[in-house]
Amino acid sequence: MAAADVVNQRAVAAIIGALVGDAAAQPIHWIYNLNKLKDVLGSSENPEFRVPSANPFYCIETGKNTCYGDQTLSLLESLVRCGGLDTKDFAKTQYRYFGPDTEYEDSANAKYVMKSGVRKGFPIQAAWRNQVIKDFMKKYEAGMEETGSERSKDMHAIIQVVPVAALYAGRPEMLDKVEEAVSVTMTADEAIVHSLVAARIVEHYILHGSGGNAVESVLKELRNPQRSNAHSLDQAIIGFLENVRQNESVPHFAAATKLFKNN
Repeated sequence: MAAADVVNQRAVAAIIGALVGDAAAQPIHWIYNLNKLKDVLGSSENPEFRVPSANPFYCIETGKNTCYGDQTLSLLESLVRCGGLDTKDFAKTQYRYFGPDTEYEDSANAKYVMKSGVRKGFPIQAAWRNQVIKDFMKKYEAGMEETGSERSKDMHAIIQVVPVAALYAGRPEMLDKVEEAVSVTMTADEAIVHSLVAARIVEHYILHGSGGNAVESVLKELRNPQRSNAHSLDQAIIGFLENVRQNESVPHFAAATKLFKNN
């Protein structure tokens, strides 16, 4: 098989993996109570695509994507239709996925600001439009040129990287395209820098497969004074990746609760 075909297969696999993984986790999305999460995970050898849903905020059909997966689909659709990134088309497509005529329109969700704990009557029987998307929609409906949320640092900054990195992997404009795409929805510095490091990691696997050490490669790039798309928060990202590397042998649950803030 030609090298280009192998790279293309990895790019496709990255997109499919992101979307399938998102759908698989949807019924156990946003379970912040760790004891409840342990109970849910311990009740089945195969917690993916769980039936019934244990999601405490929203309940939709198992197999459907979360708002993160749907945003990835909206970006993928726009990339395919335009033959590359067109931020105006992406914004229009994203609004069509999440707008008032979609399953994301729910009165309880519209009033709710996510905090620890859940209000009476939850989960809602509809898809969940989170704050990032709410901020985007408000700006888009107002006709603003810049539609990205300035306050959110959500996982939207990571998952929407995948189709862009898959399309532009190995091309010098890849990081620029990632930053442009993410900025349609989010503009906070933390969101941008996280999207850039995620894109570097995804690109590494697409171009090189599982051989080598992606984290080590990205750390080397981030330490290069001549690196592309340098960011003021790169040093903080280096420290975080070093911390992750030092905890590689720690079981996932213990590492996650040790390294990340628990909501």
